[in-house]
Amino acid sequence: MEEVFFKNQTKVVSEYFENWMNTVDESNGLDKFSQLYRLFSDFEQNKNNDVKIYHNCIGCNIHEGATSIKLFLKNHEGYPSVRHYLMLYSLTFYILAERIVTINDEMSGKKNDWSDFPNLRRIKRWANFFKHPKSYMFLHHATYHLSTDPDQPNFLIDGIIDDNFVQEYYGGNSENEKLHSLIANKRRHKVFFPDLIEFTKSMCGEFDSFFNSIHSNPEFVGQLSKYTLVSELQNMYLGGRMEPDFVATITYLSTLKGGRTTPAHSKYRPQFCIPDEQYSTSGEQIFIGTDVVYPGETVQAEITLLCPELFHGKLEVGTNFEFKEGSRIVATGTIDRFINTLLVKTAPNMG
Repeated sequence: MEEVFFKNQTKVVSEYFENWMNTVDESNGLDKFSQLYRLFSDFEQNKNNDVKIYHNCIGCNIHEGATSIKLFLKNHEGYPSVRHYLMLYSLTFYILAERIVTINDEMSGKKNDWSDFPNLRRIKRWANFFKHPKSYMFLHHATYHLSTDPDQPNFLIDGIIDDNFVQEYYGGNSENEKLHSLIANKRRHKVFFPDLIEFTKSMCGEFDSFFNSIHSNPEFVGQLSKYTLVSELQNMYLGGRMEPDFVATITYLSTLKGGRTTPAHSKYRPQFCIPDEQYSTSGEQIFIGTDVVYPGETVQAEITLLCPELFHGKLEVGTNFEFKEGSRIVATGTIDRFINTLLVKTAPNMG
């Protein structure tokens, strides 16, 4: 039963994080990462008094970190090794947490300040536990469990390594001698990791707080623009590219079938997915012949992908795809013709 509890949690957090990452603001059709790109673009437009679209490395690095988490969670749903999963979970979330804190330091003027992000600090110390084990290297075969599992073992336990333990002994080196006396050359210890669902939600909440602090303080964008490469956008979907990637016919699901409750407007940017393909990206839709499409309607549109390189050589005329908001499918489509020929599937080399 303990294994069932763990595997179920891995599936729940995968779906939750994908929904969190791909949530679209219906007022502007942008997900949270696209809104971050747009903030920097608007700042540069105002500064230079032009209408060019700008791209920045801060947005890319944060988006890359979140995408790494999403792919890890998706590829490890139901993973059989608790220890291995928790190690990779901690390290993957920590990478994005470190990027967030580095950027926040630039805004606050502080250095390595995690005080605004207590849950990101927690994952940092769990990452330290796995990558800088210290005296744990001399502990004999500890077993790993989730702290909220109702079937967790409660016998043959000589010592417990839990969240409180990790926060105390893996935040620095001042407690190394005491740590050594507690676990070196000991047996029958159990590692109890925090509940995956609650831990994931708490970290996503702090990611959102970071995004909101930038959105609510425009001066932060100007401040950060001093430290990041901000260049005219040529290869992103926000308007800088000269041509879209392909033309497609799109059918929006009706509200009764789980689709949107409101109409979609041209330049709407939900998540573009190919069934059974692990990668996805945002895709801008420019409707042909109309500016608004209602649930249940079909329209032809020009599609421009945020990361077209994910699909180089993988698509063809007639390829079916989906547009999603989180895990919810809001539209399906079929490719009619290509403009970006790098996406076209190449015939296998038979020679």
